[in-house]
Amino acid sequence: VALVQRKESIKSLGGPLLIAKLAGESLKLGFSSLLALTAFLSLNLALLNLLPFPPLDGGHLLFLMIEGVTRRPVPLKARVIVQQVGMATLLLLIIFIIYNDIQRVFFMR
Repeated sequence: VALVQRKESIKSLGGPLLIAKLAGESLKLGFSSLLALTAFLSLNLALLNLLPFPPLDGGHLLFLMIEGVTRRPVPLKARVIVQQVGMATLLLLIIFIIYNDIQRVFFMR
């Protein structure tokens, strides 16, 4: 929400390297802290997966809801195009997040 409202910079997004760093810091604080971080990440991933974004499970649910309301399937060509655009967007986001991680680890000590 803070990213959408521009209260938080997109440079704060982190991926596997930031997660590994946070896991190491959490483990230093104790096993319960690491367990809390793991639970938070799992819950966060589950909620993000339910967003109505085409390649995610929420996108599939959205197509099912559209089919339920219209009482006919979404045309295959439209589904394929929406899925491809969504997947390309998701891949660009992944590349950007990994780039942020690399910048944070190697250039902004």
